[in-house]
Amino acid sequence: MRIFFRNTPRSFALVSNEYALTLQAVSPSECLIDFQRASHSSLEGYTEIVSQLFHGLIGILSTKNQLYFAVITEQLQVGSPRPSEAVYKIRDLEFYCLSSSDYDSLVTNRFRSENAAQRYEIEHPCSKIKKVFTKGFHYSRDFDLTNVLQERGLAQRDYHQMFNNYEKKYLWNSTLIRELLAFRNRITQDERDAFDRSEFLTFLVRGFVKTFNVSLDGDDDSLITLISRISSAKLSGPFGIGGVDEEGHVSNFIETELLVYNKNHYFSYSQLRGNVPLFYDVENPFLQNKKISFPRTSEVNEMSFDKHFGSITASHGQVYVVNALKNKAGEEELSNRYRYLVKKKGLPLIDADITRDALKKSPHKLIYLLKEAILEIGAFCYDIKQKVYIGKQLGIFRINSLNSIEKPGLIEKVISKEVMDISLREMGLPLSSDLLVKHNLLWDENNSALLQIYEKSIRRKDKKLYVGVASNDIRLIDPIHDFICEELLKRKSEYSSKKTIRLFTGTFNVNAETTDEDLSSWIFPHQDEVYDLAVIGLEEVVELTTSQMLNTSSLQKKKWEYKLKKTLGQRNRYSLVSSEQLGGIALMIFIREDQIDQIKEVESSLKKTGMAGMSANKGGIGSSILYSSTRLCFICSHLAAGMENVEQRHIDYKTIAQSMRFGGKRTVKDHDAVIWFGDFNYRIDLNNEQVRDAIQRKQYTVLFEHDQLNKQMISGESFPYFNEMEIKFPPTYKFNKGTSHYDTSEKFRIPAWTDRILSKSHEGTLMQLSYGDAPDIKFSDHRPVYATFDATVVVIDEKKQDRLTKELYEKRKLQLLGQPLTIGNGGIGDHQQQQLQQQQQQQHQPHQHQQPQQQQQQLTPTLVSHTSRAHGLPPPSTDRVKWWLDGGVKVTVPSSEGKTKVNPHREINPFIDSDIPEFII
Repeated sequence: MRIFFRNTPRSFALVSNEYALTLQAVSPSECLIDFQRASHSSLEGYTEIVSQLFHGLIGILSTKNQLYFAVITEQLQVGSPRPSEAVYKIRDLEFYCLSSSDYDSLVTNRFRSENAAQRYEIEHPCSKIKKVFTKGFHYSRDFDLTNVLQERGLAQRDYHQMFNNYEKKYLWNSTLIRELLAFRNRITQDERDAFDRSEFLTFLVRGFVKTFNVSLDGDDDSLITLISRISSAKLSGPFGIGGVDEEGHVSNFIETELLVYNKNHYFSYSQLRGNVPLFYDVENPFLQNKKISFPRTSEVNEMSFDKHFGSITASHGQVYVVNALKNKAGEEELSNRYRYLVKKKGLPLIDADITRDALKKSPHKLIYLLKEAILEIGAFCYDIKQKVYIGKQLGIFRINSLNSIEKPGLIEKVISKEVMDISLREMGLPLSSDLLVKHNLLWDENNSALLQIYEKSIRRKDKKLYVGVASNDIRLIDPIHDFICEELLKRKSEYSSKKTIRLFTGTFNVNAETTDEDLSSWIFPHQDEVYDLAVIGLEEVVELTTSQMLNTSSLQKKKWEYKLKKTLGQRNRYSLVSSEQLGGIALMIFIREDQIDQIKEVESSLKKTGMAGMSANKGGIGSSILYSSTRLCFICSHLAAGMENVEQRHIDYKTIAQSMRFGGKRTVKDHDAVIWFGDFNYRIDLNNEQVRDAIQRKQYTVLFEHDQLNKQMISGESFPYFNEMEIKFPPTYKFNKGTSHYDTSEKFRIPAWTDRILSKSHEGTLMQLSYGDAPDIKFSDHRPVYATFDATVVVIDEKKQDRLTKELYEKRKLQLLGQPLTIGNGGIGDHQQQQLQQQQQQQHQPHQHQQPQQQQQQLTPTLVSHTSRAHGLPPPSTDRVKWWLDGGVKVTVPSSEGKTKVNPHREINPFIDSDIPEFII
């Protein structure tokens, strides 16, 4: 990044990626912003600042009635989770004043002598804030550092994810860049692409980051990385011994993620620590006999407790509480209150009252307590060569002690080693001594660094500075793009339209078989039908032996991908945009090739439910896609088997529905339409003879009245608000393979509609057209089931939108400057900028200083102003110029010397009713 400076009118131009971001103060809390392609003309009159190197803008802030922007001037690379990714630690910053030249010499001379440096520390208003931002702050331009790998995805430099789905509680400069993010969303797509590739948005995460090269499986280029993110959400103080606030935020809340990378595999595992989420005060915190009091009622405690764990569940799924409070002295009462609420809410609880020495010398004691939970949670494991997920982390440990810095760090270190060992062995990688040594060293450095940040940050001065920065309130004035945004919203019908697309959904329990049979009767049950989107779920793709329940081969899935694509190809050309596998469940999404550009934001979520979440023999896969601007969700699940297991199937449904998480913390309900299908395993509550007799007579209505799923849906328990079309086909389970005869084996199972397709949508997005089976496909003991839908989607014509945007841009420039300009050329003119600055200064002057008539007449009525925004109103009246609307057009009221003049005591805003005369003699 390069920075250019102009003194009159005072403004700064930050240049990166061939674009210039120009900033100019117009008040202590308002800043005019302009973004355009850098050129000689746009930088005319500017001088480059060459005394320092600049690595990125971290935001704009107001302090002591002045406006500043902050840039990184010194950094150190400390992390590299993958070879193409870099994480930097901030070593130094500089704050440039936008509204005054008073501090220019301090900045210029800062490094010239020791005296100059001391003077800078004493006199510069931002010197203390600068010190705070050099205590454990990190950033990356290659990936979203605020989110764990599993949440942000494997894509690198995914700017949409980085700037739209970031985790705000770990973003320490969120108030400094809030308006810059809003500005980014207002500019055109072409401008946004350039803006994203620049250094104008820098996300700061506080904590610890470090990477070591390790030897793993003969690969000396393997990497192990540890990332700790400290939450900044608790405004009263992110650090300290206190508990929760009204929003559910606690002190010392830290997310730590371990990553291991080599050329074939990628592993990630995260944990949480933080103080107890209850209201409490600690007296004598550093003494053995500390006293804890509880200032709030149990109802208020429970409300904040729910908010705290609700947030964690939304981000991480199932939460496992590890309570490391002591069961003696002053902590016992706090522990009892906490344990009561944890159990009341049904959260898994592990009490771990283990000393620090015991954690170091006998870590197996902790692992013994946590072993089952470790297996239930799992870990994120990805096979890079096969491009398949071996596992995903399905929950998280939430660890606490009274002051959750040191002891929880030791607990996390022990858990981390155990999970890494299990996961690497699953991937066929040995736990090398080099990896183990560097794993332990990383954790020791991490815990030491976090403790150091904690000790420095609990000081009163640092707390006060943080609160000041966190409450920063700046407004960026952008008269051009504000206008464009509002006009685009008004004229949406000019570039958007609704269209109907045809969807095919199918589910098939293939009983671990592949086939050479023609599948056309299932995929194309109707003559000459062509689908825009085909979504197919398979169950029991592989036979789940004990060894395959945690780690399954993707070979069978690939065979089915090929078979299904070939079948769909009989009618049109299709592309596979998503293919996921969880144990024996597979979910594939195909899109017609001529519509592939309509598909965006393809995301997946997995949830095991077999063996209390430890096994992938049962569970669900969810896939979320954005078709143009309509969000669709597809879920394929295999629920608990057995005639009597109705309640377990209900629990499986709830577990999957509540655990599915997609980008931006979206849940299943955050979609325009949802189609949920699979082998639900619901049975018919009649005896075998009654069921088979009704099938023979085709009395499906009688059977449906006794169908377990139907009864669950009627009672509002499982799949509330979902719809199912009338079933007019016989039960699809269980057949003798290769025949049309229901089970004649020794078990003589009762036929049932185990294979189902349900749907729900908002505002009539979905209309179901058909629901049936394919009885002639007989290689499995199930029959495949299909459903077709028409989906009404909103389609954005991006070319039309872009054309309209450019027209509006040119129109607004013409209004503001009096000359036509195109995107990327020109900017706010110097004359208009000077007038704007003068006018803003006048607004802050006392009203009694009436200016001469001559000056009043020199001001133009078309000034650019912070109220000249999307609504198109002219700037506000001042003491020197008052205005009214005449037929919708702004007119100034001239002064008639010696006769009348504008009443200086009247309200500046002409729309406020007042008894004071508008004019006086």
